Amino acid sequence: MITIKQTKNIIELTDKEQDEILTKDFGNKQIPTKLNDWLIDHNFDVIGTGQFGIVYGSPTEKFVVKINNGLYDGAYLDFIEWCKTQNSIYLPKVGKIREFGEKTYIVFLEKLEPLNIKINGDPTELTKSLRYIVEDMSKKQYMSRSHYVFDVLYKFFDEDWIREDFVDCCHQLAKFKKHWSIDINDFDLHIGNFMMRNKGTIVVTDPIG
Repeated sequence: MITIKQTKNIIELTDKEQDEILTKDFGNKQIPTKLNDWLIDHNFDVIGTGQFGIVYGSPTEKFVVKINNGLYDGAYLDFIEWCKTQNSIYLPKVGKIREFGEKTYIVFLEKLEPLNIKINGDPTELTKSLRYIVEDMSKKQYMSRSHYVFDVLYKFFDEDWIREDFVDCCHQLAKFKKHWSIDINDFDLHIGNFMMRNKGTIVVTDPIG
């Protein structure tokens, strides 16, 4: 469990705003106004935005606050709740999950770093290859370090540790796919949905499109 000294303050704000209108609009993302203002006032800045979510981070905290619109992105909540039941270094460490009204939820996650690695070839082809690996693993019970997987990834990465980490990430995603019976076409495995822990481990963060 992530130790977060300011979690209580943030959760109290969500409770106070339950009956208020959400007025901070970011496309498909509606952010509780007081929560947004409180985060900004306490040295949190917006460090990432996606189609349905927004992430706040602070240079003095070891966690980030992600706010998602569950009306459009309920699968992400399924993924995060599943991560809490697993014990894998290739999945994000999850703290509190707090629902806000009927559409929005707030997740406290460990702070990770951008994945700055060299990719050989077309990133779109890498995404397709990762989907293929996850689909095959989920059907055939392959071990996470099967030789055929390394052959698929060999052309994309020069370093063995990168290939090994992606294999293990795919193994976790295959387990998730089987658990929730998710169609492989719903996986969004582009390189931006992987990040890195400071000790050098690749982590899959948001695999469902």
